[in-house]
Amino acid sequence: MSPGSSTESYPTFARIGLRENPGKNLNQVTCPDRDLNPGRLVSRPDALTVTPQSVRGFLKEDRRGKGVEMYSEVTAANSWIANKKGLSTSEWISSLKMTANLAAVRSVPGRSLDGTRCRHGCPEIETLAHVLGFCEQGLLLRNSRHHLVRSKIAAALRNKGWIVEEEISCLAENGSTRRVDILAYNADTKQGIIVDPTICFEVECHQSAEVHLEKKSIYEPTVNYFKLKYALIHVEVFGLLIGARGTIPAFFEEFRRQFVLPTSLRDDIVIIMLKKSCQILINHMVPHY
Repeated sequence: MSPGSSTESYPTFARIGLRENPGKNLNQVTCPDRDLNPGRLVSRPDALTVTPQSVRGFLKEDRRGKGVEMYSEVTAANSWIANKKGLSTSEWISSLKMTANLAAVRSVPGRSLDGTRCRHGCPEIETLAHVLGFCEQGLLLRNSRHHLVRSKIAAALRNKGWIVEEEISCLAENGSTRRVDILAYNADTKQGIIVDPTICFEVECHQSAEVHLEKKSIYEPTVNYFKLKYALIHVEVFGLLIGARGTIPAFFEEFRRQFVLPTSLRDDIVIIMLKKSCQILINHMVPHY
């Protein structure tokens, strides 16, 4: 592989929206200890050879490759990988480890001498998905993460002129009570939307469609309630999946563009996800006495 190779030689970087420069770092003349290490310098193309076959193999791995394909849906959301924007160095490193399922949870081979079960007494295997999405140890932090994302979306809708209410109770057609994360409506056009952001650990690209259909089945029975209460003509339900490791699905991006919400909303949510997921991970790992 020559230094002049195109980015197609590095498909993993292209998939997540980064541009790799194979000619970079071919020498280290600015390295302060270069005089002490006069031996042959290893160029990046020599040190890293990525083939389409290796990428496909990585994506098929049950552990490290799980959910990685979701980074390719909205590559603009992955800019944090290159510039660390909004993240401390430790948060950035932890986030990189989470992208490839390499965080030091007990299910990672060689990480624990006490078995693979959750260190906080859960009967489940301690995977990264368990830590970020299910373990009781991180419940309050997960709620905080969700509330921050919900408030960001609500604020963006308000800035576009929508009347927005958050966390409101309502009645379904069968008389049961439901709680809606966001109700936004336009008093002039009598159009309304129910938005339910859902944070899940990334598994596959079909997740966003499944979440949307699930939320529609839950909240469409409340549409008539909102039509009567707010004198609306039409109410549409949107279930928005957001990846626990900072991935943004194409469906979320389509929603953002449909309602002309700023790209900063997407970028801010990515950083919120990464920061809060790092907090959840650290809170799980650090002993509590």
